[in-house]
Amino acid sequence: MNRLVSLFLLLLCAGPLQAQFDQKVSIGSARVEPARVAPGAQARLLIEAVIVEGWHIYSAAEYEGQTPTTVVLKTEGVSRLGPIVEPEPHVDKQDWGTYYTHEGKVLFELPIRIGADLKGEVRIRGELGYMA
Repeated sequence: MNRLVSLFLLLLCAGPLQAQFDQKVSIGSARVEPARVAPGAQARLLIEAVIVEGWHIYSAAEYEGQTPTTVVLKTEGVSRLGPIVEPEPHVDKQDWGTYYTHEGKVLFELPIRIGADLKGEVRIRGELGYMA
C-alpha cells in the first residue's frame, strides 16, 4: 500500500545563528521525491533555500571557522539516512581564512526513510539552521 508523503513544511531556525533580526533566507520550495512513498521506503527531501542578494549562507559541510547549514527532522517516524547533499559551494578566500558559501538559490537534498508504521498522509516538519 502506498502512502503519500506531503510537502515538507519547513520552519526556519533563525535563533542564535542569525545575527540580523530580519530574514535573509526563505524557503522557495520543498518537496519529497518520489511524491508517493511506501511505508519503510527511502525518499529524497529537496529544499530550495532563497538567499537575499548580497548575503550568503555557509555550506552544509563542516569546515573550521564556520557554522554549517543543517536540517533537523521533527516528524516522528521519519528518519535521516545520511548527510545533506548540496551543490558545490563558492570558495571565498580571505586573509583570515577560507569560507565555503552559497548565494542566491540553492537546492539541498536530504535522504530520508518513511517509517513502516506511518499511515495515511504524512506531514514532514523540520528546521533549517543556517548562519547568514
